[in-house]
Amino acid sequence: MSLGHGSALCLLLLLSGCGSGAEPDVVHRVALHLPERCAENLGPLSIQLEALGDFEASSLTSETVAGDGRGIELRFPDGTQSVDAQGAAGRSKWQGIGDRTPGGDVDVLLWPDRSACPLWRGSDADKSPFPAVTDGVAVGISERERLLLAVGGLTPSSDAARAVWIHLDTGEAAEVADGLLPGRAFASVTELGKGALVVAGGVDPTVSQDLTLSPPLDSAAVFYVDEWRFDRNRPIQLSVARARHGAAVLSDGSTLLVGGSGPTGVALSTVETISPTDLAAKVAGLATLTRARIWPTVLTLDDGSVFVGGGTDSTGHPVHVLEWLSPDASDTTPKTSLGIAPVHAFAALPGGSVVGVGVCASESSCSDDACLAAECGTAVTWIRESGATDALPPLDFAPSAAALIDASDAAPWLSAEGPNGRVLLRFDPWSGRFAVPADLPDRLPSPLSPHVTTDPGAFAWIDDVDGTPTVLGFRHDVRGVFTRDITPLFLVDATHAVADRAPLGVPQTGIGFDGAGLSLTKGARASVTETRYGALTLEITVTSGPAPIVRLGGAAFGAGDCPWPNGDGGTLTLTRSNQSVTLSRDEASTTCTGPSGLTTVALEGAGDGVTVVRSLTVRRAKE
Repeated sequence: MSLGHGSALCLLLLLSGCGSGAEPDVVHRVALHLPERCAENLGPLSIQLEALGDFEASSLTSETVAGDGRGIELRFPDGTQSVDAQGAAGRSKWQGIGDRTPGGDVDVLLWPDRSACPLWRGSDADKSPFPAVTDGVAVGISERERLLLAVGGLTPSSDAARAVWIHLDTGEAAEVADGLLPGRAFASVTELGKGALVVAGGVDPTVSQDLTLSPPLDSAAVFYVDEWRFDRNRPIQLSVARARHGAAVLSDGSTLLVGGSGPTGVALSTVETISPTDLAAKVAGLATLTRARIWPTVLTLDDGSVFVGGGTDSTGHPVHVLEWLSPDASDTTPKTSLGIAPVHAFAALPGGSVVGVGVCASESSCSDDACLAAECGTAVTWIRESGATDALPPLDFAPSAAALIDASDAAPWLSAEGPNGRVLLRFDPWSGRFAVPADLPDRLPSPLSPHVTTDPGAFAWIDDVDGTPTVLGFRHDVRGVFTRDITPLFLVDATHAVADRAPLGVPQTGIGFDGAGLSLTKGARASVTETRYGALTLEITVTSGPAPIVRLGGAAFGAGDCPWPNGDGGTLTLTRSNQSVTLSRDEASTTCTGPSGLTTVALEGAGDGVTVVRSLTVRRAKE
């Protein structure tokens, strides 16, 4: 397909994989792209490329190329799974990351450093500007296809039936031919299996000039990536008409719709799923929410369960009960009831925790919203997988609007309206504070704007730029599944790790980090963020206390049937190759059966004492 609006081919490279033994070399196509509107008058780039995969860095994994090169052959390993690109042109810096496709190609979109980059402007549309408005536009992504889809808007015109797609690895963008029927506002957009996204529910704002009277829809439309259009001949019939609902993707690939407002405007307590296999919606066999809610936050957690929090009841007051749906949504468990301010937001953290803003760590005795705003408006709370809560340092102000945007390193962004306008803060999961980071974009998003996390290191939102609704993107990181952590974790700081509870120190929560390293008590856990590993070697320096348990995914090593060799402290080594795991201390070793496939890495406290880990080094190794 030819380049669409907003994309320029910067550099085409050939990566020549050097196979082992008699295996032939594998040549991959790698193309670097620049968003057109961010690269005007840009001089030649010097680009550092790093091949990432389940292997360590070597002379074959990095190369520096000029931005005007063509057809350069780079001898990257044939196990390359993604490519990290860092570019510079004068004072401007660029970064991007792209994954290898099944065909072996890698596309990398380079984003400017500290800049909100226009990916699509309404005026790029082939006819009248789209989006026509920012209110009511639904935005979602396909992680598999690396595609963003923006749909509809709260307008009584035919613009409510229009949509635009943006390829997140190339910057290509175009309006969807023929749009969708009917027009929609306040719908949801989620991935639906391989090669498709589904736009569900919402209201049809074209049926009434009074937009407040637009009825909710009981249908969904499927967008097929390979056809670049909606299937207008086969709408999905929903079980319940709903709008302003929450949505998430379940572990089996189904889309889950949660709550929302029904035909009479009353809050819904029903949930339903849309199957990617037969494109059918169902409510049979699914749970009913403990509390009906409009605009709930719905988050799929690491273990597959679904967190449902916040939102409002039919009278517009915040819902205080937090509940967790099972991975198949057949059961719900209300775990806690907390004081929640009218302005609130939630974000998922690795390991199954959730952080809440405008959320008190306990129930409130308030009977009205003004009291809740005063008591919980600045509150920040860490909500554990069990439903237990830890109060974190409060905000310096009570936002008049707020949204949390998922991000790498368990450090979501807080987009808020403060006393002096827009604010963008970043969460530090080890101090529990939201603070202004050093890498702010030059334009801050509005918390009321539609937004979506495109990968752990980037997000996009729709904003009004000089009177034109524009899709903007901002990349702050390139951390991914195959990232290498060169510096040992916990040696200097706890960056690239996250605790399973608020790390307020051993006396309070059983886990903390200070100048001595990571301190763990029994059951407390710290996980490496974003990355996954196959063959690896871990080196763990323990300065005091019992040896920690190492968790590779759901499998535990260092206790039970696979203990560490005798002794305390010192350097521990865990080596994994295929499904064999060897634990070593000094000259002694133990070998056990390990998991298959790529896994996460975590350390967990064991025994009765406090374990202090001074450093954790993770090295990848090719099978």
